[in-house]
Amino acid sequence: MEPRVAELLVRGGVVSRDQLNKAQQKGRDSGSSVMKELVQLGFTTEQTLTEFLAKQFGIEKIELTPEEIEESVFSLVPPQLTQKHQLVPTKLTGSILTVAMADPTDLIAINEIKFITGYGVRVVLASPSAIKKTLDHRFGGISYDDVLKKFGDSDMELILEQDDVNLQELQQATMEAPDSH
Repeated sequence: MEPRVAELLVRGGVVSRDQLNKAQQKGRDSGSSVMKELVQLGFTTEQTLTEFLAKQFGIEKIELTPEEIEESVFSLVPPQLTQKHQLVPTKLTGSILTVAMADPTDLIAINEIKFITGYGVRVVLASPSAIKKTLDHRFGGISYDDVLKKFGDSDMELILEQDDVNLQELQQATMEAPDSH
């Protein structure tokens, strides 16, 4: 969450400065989002946060229904991107892809989607739990982070299989090739 959004939450009376500071600290310690921590600490609800952000940014708030999202639209965005940024592509209208997000200020996510899909992006708001529920429905409850955690903190080695190239055979084939002159 952008610092400006956090400030809006305090100015708008959604949370106090002290509550925000506690949530930010807990978020840094656990690596989770400030919004998630504000809700988990009981300082506010997802509903209140989502409605407040929708009003502040003039963005439509939607209720996600996983079954209503077309496969062709969902597959426009790679799974690792939807998991990483916790977003759901919901609709394609012409050259505009509508994407449900909990944080409309995540410009990195928006730009990545534009770059990868080649479409313009229209952001709509959805609650973090609705996004998680939709992604769990889509991917069977396994998140990108969960997969990475299963590997643990140990070093990973990438092994590429390559066909063995016999240099002598390659040289012989080159010499036997017809001359193009």
